[in-house]
Amino acid sequence: MPSLPSFSGSKAAPPPPPVPPKPAWDPKPVNVRPFPWLRPTIRIRLTLLYGGMFLMAGIVLLTIIYMLAAAALHDGSALPLKILGGKFQSTSDICDLPTETSGALLQEAVNNCLMHQRAVALNNLLNRSLLALLGLTIVAFAFGYAMAGRVLSPLGRITRTAQRVAGSDLHRRIELGGPDDELKELADTFDEMLDRLDRA
Repeated sequence: MPSLPSFSGSKAAPPPPPVPPKPAWDPKPVNVRPFPWLRPTIRIRLTLLYGGMFLMAGIVLLTIIYMLAAAALHDGSALPLKILGGKFQSTSDICDLPTETSGALLQEAVNNCLMHQRAVALNNLLNRSLLALLGLTIVAFAFGYAMAGRVLSPLGRITRTAQRVAGSDLHRRIELGGPDDELKELADTFDEMLDRLDRA
């Protein structure tokens, strides 16, 4: 006669929980650098770029203003008359001086002419400085636009590759070169993810 199975008071141990599947993509471990602030990051490159551009524009503008101010001082302080043959002759193109008059009237006419010359010189200095500032502003905007496009151009390459991958083309890779900045790390991580997905 077969023996009946015996039941004890102890319960069987529960089965172990299933092990979660290993993800197809493991993020690349971040390498800790001894001096992270020395990396050519986008922030440092843009800071150096725009700081250097501002410095160069300031030097050029100061040089132009210095030259214009020197010319204005020369034009505004030049004596508007000379003595030829015992008579006074006006040398100013801005104001006319009487050639024969008393000393007091001549002195007043010379002072008025000098004031007029200074006003004209300062007005020319202001107008030419504004033109120089406008020209440097246009050049700075064009240079900044071109350099920002050059620094951020890898983003377009990453975006186009991601769009091709979204269309089920897992064989595409970014293979971005250049400095070891944030964009290159993003592109390398994206390429590694695609390699693992392609092998899965």
